[in-house]
Amino acid sequence: MQFKISCLSLSRCIRNSIAAALIVGSWQYCFSQAPAEIAHLLERAQAGYVNEEMQLSHAFQSGIGVPQSSGEAARWMLKAANQGNPLAQTDIGYAYFTGAGVAIDPQQAFKWFERAALANYPPAQNDLGLLLIKGEGTARDVSAGVRWVRKAAEHNLAPAQLHIGIFYLLGIGLEPDNREAMQWIHKAVKQHYPQAEYLMGELYEEGQSVPRDLSKAVYWFRMSADRGLALAQNELGKLCEAGAGVPQDKSAALRWYFVAAEAGNSQALINLVRMYATYGIADRAYFWGLLALRSSPNLTALSEVVASARRHLAEKDVLRVEAEATEWIQAHSGHAQQGVDLAFNIH
Repeated sequence: MQFKISCLSLSRCIRNSIAAALIVGSWQYCFSQAPAEIAHLLERAQAGYVNEEMQLSHAFQSGIGVPQSSGEAARWMLKAANQGNPLAQTDIGYAYFTGAGVAIDPQQAFKWFERAALANYPPAQNDLGLLLIKGEGTARDVSAGVRWVRKAAEHNLAPAQLHIGIFYLLGIGLEPDNREAMQWIHKAVKQHYPQAEYLMGELYEEGQSVPRDLSKAVYWFRMSADRGLALAQNELGKLCEAGAGVPQDKSAALRWYFVAAEAGNSQALINLVRMYATYGIADRAYFWGLLALRSSPNLTALSEVVASARRHLAEKDVLRVEAEATEWIQAHSGHAQQGVDLAFNIH
């Protein structure tokens, strides 16, 4: 007998992790040329060679051999897209969706995703489907959106497989079906897709769709964390701190929070503030607090902890920590979460 699950039966953390998984794919880097080859690359791109146009776009996007310029990156990617290359069409669609070097234009994003999707390019099929489901850049059409995402999933695209699993889990364009949901999520897990591994950890932690098992939750969070997913790194830190599913190890918790903070996870920053404040290490609490307030400025409790930590520091230490925080911000200014959140207002 197939178990039916409704959106309302899901815990808040599961709903949040699902929302984080429903994202449009990010810019697909493929450039690794040495700076000395830029002149030759530019010459061939100007002559209309599509591969070189794309490589030059990626060079401008990443600042390899040329000054970083999102505008130039988009200009060259658009040239390649106009020549019919589906990868370039998908990338320029992503640029229009995010405003990377061009004005934000969801309709243009939809147009380019559709062109690449019709050329049977799975990443574009997945992105097109998400825009249709959400109604971004086009009229909302959940059924058509699910069909496009399924096409990508059937072409073995791991994000699309995860998305189909989520659609079955939540009943988005499909009848809720726990067994089908888990089958599709497992397909993505078998490809070592970190967002799918993270969702498995959440499901085991909460006992949703699977029996509650904290040791299995730790296993899946660790798999995802080792592949660099900041959400999983932060969650693993929480379990290490609490001793849930793993022996309590606050040093390990601090390490995982730090790694997640390095990747830009705002909750990890708050967890570092909390732990250092609890230990009475004022300069670290103040340092992480300054960073956390940048992403969570309206949290009154956080502001109070940061203010308290500052009061425990001499003025010279305040200046030292603030300079250190400024250096951190400058060093991490390019760190951004990949993908575009298309949360489905899951309540």
